[in-house]
Amino acid sequence: MRRILAGAVFLAIHVTGHALDCFEAAALYQGVHVGVLRAISIQENPKCDDTIRTNKNNTTDTGCMQINSTHHRDLAKHGLAPADLNNQCINIFVGAWHYRKKVVKYGNTWKAVGAYHSENAEKGDPYQAAVKAIYLKYKPWLDPQPGPVKKASVSPPQ
Repeated sequence: MRRILAGAVFLAIHVTGHALDCFEAAALYQGVHVGVLRAISIQENPKCDDTIRTNKNNTTDTGCMQINSTHHRDLAKHGLAPADLNNQCINIFVGAWHYRKKVVKYGNTWKAVGAYHSENAEKGDPYQAAVKAIYLKYKPWLDPQPGPVKKASVSPPQ
């Protein structure tokens, strides 16, 4: 696990000058659907900037993928500090890593998308519906275009 996230961070730092954008690279690296990853980002933070939000439970959400501070301890084990989440590409890679964990647990389903936000169905179900609506509305722009990523892309959730 440590090696996987360390490799992702290395890739995130170096991908900006290459043909793949951070979403495509992160999705490819984690084996998740790039269009759904982008839709999650739009739901979380439409500006995809370094916004930090404080939640009712006193945790914070950071950046493009709104990574919750409850993950800081896990991320520290992989050499990432909270300030690293202000790097947009690292933030996207961490979001893809978090989404991948939910796909492993729930399968490539919309429930996994809801679990990105909350494993509590009361919160996760409306979230997955919102992300699915974003994905379906903007699918032509969210999905990979023909090119090197198309061959390795993953199907959207069922």
